[in-house]
Amino acid sequence: MVRLCMLVGMSAAGDPLTAMRFRVEIDGLKASDFFEVLFPEAVLEAGRERFTPMVVRRAASADRELSDWWDQTARGRPAPRTLSVILLDARGHEQIRLKFARARPVRYALSPLNAVDPALLMETIELEVESFERG
Repeated sequence: MVRLCMLVGMSAAGDPLTAMRFRVEIDGLKASDFFEVLFPEAVLEAGRERFTPMVVRRAASADRELSDWWDQTARGRPAPRTLSVILLDARGHEQIRLKFARARPVRYALSPLNAVDPALLMETIELEVESFERG
């Protein structure tokens, strides 16, 4: 995965940004409560840039936006979207915006259920992306 420290640099005040203050936006979806992002790696193959899959996770809820996006893609009607990861400073102000264009789901998963463990049910979506831009 792309090392976050290489991407973020320093905030305006010179303080390093942390990997725990971020927001995810997916065009056309309200879902934004993600708690984990695994960035894709950029790879050069035959002089052409390609990206490994990106993974985002959140606690599952009654909201069906991600599973509906998956269903739409699985039924042969893919709807690529721009996904932005916004890195925030300690006060919650936007410092850096990482944009991943034409993201489309390639894997969707829910975590296992376990009646003994009171853990949250996790929703994971893996995405192919066509390009990356740091704004």
